[in-house]
Amino acid sequence: MTLGESERLTILAVKHQWFDATRCIQEEIEQEIGMPISIDYIHDEWEMYEESKRRITEQESAYDLFMVDSIWIYEYAARGMLASLDELGMTYGISDDYEFSDLIPQYVEHFCRVDGTLYCLPLAGHTNFLAYRKDLFEELGLVPPVTQDELLECAKALTENGVYGITLRGKGFELAYTYMLFLYPRGGKVLDGDCRPCLLEPEALETLEYLIRLWRYTPSDVMDYSFPQMAAAFKNGLAGMYHDASVGAILVHNCQISERFGYTLAPQGTELKTSVAGWGLGIAAASPQKKAALSWLLSVTGKTHAKRIFRAGRDPIRISTLTDRDLQREYPFLTAIADNLRHATPWFRPPIPQFAGVLDILGQELSRVLKGERTSQSGLQSAQEKILRLLEREGYY
Repeated sequence: MTLGESERLTILAVKHQWFDATRCIQEEIEQEIGMPISIDYIHDEWEMYEESKRRITEQESAYDLFMVDSIWIYEYAARGMLASLDELGMTYGISDDYEFSDLIPQYVEHFCRVDGTLYCLPLAGHTNFLAYRKDLFEELGLVPPVTQDELLECAKALTENGVYGITLRGKGFELAYTYMLFLYPRGGKVLDGDCRPCLLEPEALETLEYLIRLWRYTPSDVMDYSFPQMAAAFKNGLAGMYHDASVGAILVHNCQISERFGYTLAPQGTELKTSVAGWGLGIAAASPQKKAALSWLLSVTGKTHAKRIFRAGRDPIRISTLTDRDLQREYPFLTAIADNLRHATPWFRPPIPQFAGVLDILGQELSRVLKGERTSQSGLQSAQEKILRLLEREGYY
């Protein structure tokens, strides 16, 4: 298909500040590729997951490009929804000034490749870290916690005068992510190398008991917190600490009290392990406009515009952005992101298509425990059995 004025590059995207940040170069890219860009936004991540599978198949697609969450890429690759960027690069060529080696390697390997094949390029990625209110810590004589036990003590001390100790995600499958932030540093895991759940191991129960204690120092409506509400609680001064994805830093950086924020390593259990996740951008296997789609993709993830897009609100995807001295002075959280990425755990989100379903089951059972509807032991037992059944149906055992 030849490029012409009547043609249009179509993109399916979640309404997210990371994607919105790329709009700062949209007109330039439209000029470069010679066609307008049309974007369909979806506001809910789970709806995006379902809509992508409905509208994009191996044989036909309503879109040329689409956003891919790190826990979906394995399923999408298995379904044949994504074009191989290795093959497209060989067909159409990639300029040397793209500097592929400058992309943050943890992002490329964790949520852009499947079995060695490159299917996406990182739109943005994140690890997790601890953010805290420097003024409150100084006022109470606290030092930033290094361990999870110290985190619990700080949360307790900070909870006073309408301020809660810490903000966390507590809603649905996102609660499972919160649990994993504490589980992996304690030596636990959700699935082992044979994809069998590990929720009856001592570390799983210890982590849940710890989370129950920590929950006392979270906002009263924390069970309704997805990521935006969780980050807003810290940004608006409702909580003294934030332990979650580093993407939150760019969200709160320009708020009225941002000069009071400090950033440091995530708290360790028996060891220090951090997450790695994010959103990739892929080209639909059935897109008739793969050349133009590849040009757009290389522009929004390339080095040329990387710092400009970062300033517009996207988390860094390139080493040169993360380590830029001028940017580090202006955005002090960049150093903490780099430090935490050194401890990123590749299997934090196991590379199987069904992991989204695993998180959904785990989040539901953890929610029942934290609401007092069942014991820690019975909740983990239920999650263990349901995940086993799910993966058995999918042929893993």
